[in-house]
Amino acid sequence: MMRLVKGILFRNILKSEVEGMVDLTSDLLFVYALKLNNVTVDDDVIVRYMAHCDKNLVEKNQADPFTMADLKKEYAAKLEKALRGR
Repeated sequence: MMRLVKGILFRNILKSEVEGMVDLTSDLLFVYALKLNNVTVDDDVIVRYMAHCDKNLVEKNQADPFTMADLKKEYAAKLEKALRGR
């Protein structure tokens, strides 16, 4: 887990217990980087987003093209929602 404090990125910090605070997870930071750099979403970006959400998901399912196609659709929708700001 990562957290941004006074402009400095910290890793491996316990989850925030302050009500309403959002922890900067790897997938959330990836979405912010996409927004900041105006990156066009394609299959490669979706697969990288999947890996940020679940490190083992891509490795486990890469051999099965049908499962990967379904997962890409699911995560493309999640990524689109995250890019819109939820």
